Order: sequence, then C-alpha cells, then structure tokens
Amino acid sequence: MDTGQLVNDPHMNSREMTVQVEQMLSGQLPMPGTIFKMSETPGDPLNASPFLGEHNSEVYTELLGYSEEKIAELMDKGII
Repeated sequence: MDTGQLVNDPHMNSREMTVQVEQMLSGQLPMPGTIFKMSETPGDPLNASPFLGEHNSEVYTELLGYSEEKIAELMDKGII
C-alpha cells in the first residue's frame, strides 16, 4: 500500500492506527501510527519529521557550543 491507501484503509482506521500530525507547510497530515497499543507508552508520532537543516542552529550552538562567529566562519568556507 502507498501512504494514501494506508491512511484510508478501513481496517487500519478501525484499529485507530492512523494519527493526525501537524506539518508546517501542509497542515494536518494523516500518518500511520504505531502498531502496538499500550496504555502507559502510546508511541504515536506527535510531530512531523523535521525539514533538512531545521535544527542546525540548535545543534551548532547548544550541542556543539559553537559561537555565532564560528558558525559564520564555517558557512563562509562552505563547510555548513
């Protein structure tokens, strides 16, 4: 099945295996949820996948500790 068939499948919907996820450009998107239904840890996706490079700033500054100057230098050199 492709995604359209999957999210419109009567069996999938009867088992509540399709969830709605907010996507920045497209709005609400139906997505396949988890196949396992557990009360303590539901596991369904809460957010859409990030866009390529969407979290670069957080990674460079918060995780790697780069300064704005270091990031600008790397950008000037075409590294990032």
